[in-house]
Amino acid sequence: MEATSASSSTALRAASLMLFLIPSAVYCGLPPSPPAPQQPLNQVVLAPCVLPQRLSPQLWDQLHLDDFLKNYPGIQSISVQEFARQNGAQNFHCGIGEKCNIGELCYPVKGLAWYSLFAIQEFNLFMNSVYKAVGTTMDLVRFTTASLLGDLIKPADKSKHHHEMLWFDTFMFLTAITISLSFGLLVSMSALTADSTWFTVGALSKYIGAASGATFTGFAIGNMVHRSTERKPESAFDYWSQFAFYFSQCQTQMQQGITDSLRQTLDQGIAKPGTHSLADLLAHGAFLSPRAKKTSPEIEAALKDVTQIRALVILLRSMNAFITRGSEPCRGRGINGAWDERDHLSFCGPDNVMMNIVLARGDKVEKTIYNAQSIGVKYSISTEYLTTSAWKCQSQHGMYFDPYERSALPTDPNADCLVNLPVCDCTRQDIQDEIKKSGIIGACRKLGQLKI
Repeated sequence: MEATSASSSTALRAASLMLFLIPSAVYCGLPPSPPAPQQPLNQVVLAPCVLPQRLSPQLWDQLHLDDFLKNYPGIQSISVQEFARQNGAQNFHCGIGEKCNIGELCYPVKGLAWYSLFAIQEFNLFMNSVYKAVGTTMDLVRFTTASLLGDLIKPADKSKHHHEMLWFDTFMFLTAITISLSFGLLVSMSALTADSTWFTVGALSKYIGAASGATFTGFAIGNMVHRSTERKPESAFDYWSQFAFYFSQCQTQMQQGITDSLRQTLDQGIAKPGTHSLADLLAHGAFLSPRAKKTSPEIEAALKDVTQIRALVILLRSMNAFITRGSEPCRGRGINGAWDERDHLSFCGPDNVMMNIVLARGDKVEKTIYNAQSIGVKYSISTEYLTTSAWKCQSQHGMYFDPYERSALPTDPNADCLVNLPVCDCTRQDIQDEIKKSGIIGACRKLGQLKI
């Protein structure tokens, strides 16, 4: 019994010694258990002058900044400048031509207010980039349209019919350029300038206001029609010259719309109900990240080829152009049996199927396009590229599919459906039979569903 008792006493002392030594082990170099990671919001509360991690939209959500702004006292009525003043930034002035800079964290603004004002700073920088992009966009479109009209629209003759066709082709082209190319290109310019994909055409239209959007798409067209009835232009260049004047006014109106809309957004309540408020624009950290800025030459280089291709497609569409696929065998005098290149846009590929870009003139097909060879020589846009791209787009997505109608133009010339000329597939037996009865135009309209 005494032996057992002594043994138990020894074990108890050993256990006590182990318990005593375990905490000491930490001080002898053994690693402690890792602490539980803190949430970013807790880190900001405990250390408001320390960035918990890299600025990003994810950090915005982790810090619950949408809730912070929503619940900030008086947020529905206080302006950006007043919000900044209340949080220690006395000279935080935003707007077009203004570079409001919140500075570093805690100099002087700290905590969640700093993140909010940093996002406002980046939003202001972006809107200034959009403002500048309007001018760059207009210059690029003006140059491209003037060049294409000069190269591809036949000089005027004394024929009344030719004068009417000149008016129709040029007017339709300039109208489409205004509505389609310029706005999509503006969004691309804005995105490239500030490294952002925040704006779509719809978002930009909504933000700058319906009046400015209507001005941009309709002002030049209506005035151009009115003026052309007073003095008949004699050439495509005359039409373009008239158009260019109003196009410049569009630029002024567009930039004024951006200026006014930004000023209204900054001066009204940050979360003013019933409006597209600044709090809505900043939601989920859309602007909580510094953006790389690109120069105008970099932007123009990225979009030059795409602008030329898009403008060319719009011009061809305005001329009622379409593609015939397999309407004739590859037995021409051009490459691989295509038609010769002079005034023709014809391609024969490895499949031995001829594809031609032709014009619908009433019920007749016009196979020639004035100075068509300049498209390849001057702009380096091949007929192969135009025809195969259009056929690929139509085969995959259907006729007239346009993914860029309400979004930014791509920077890659090989992007899907940048070329979307309608294709009449004359290899179809039913269309071949109908061609014998009513000709290519009739067959392509009736069975091919082409709007020509």
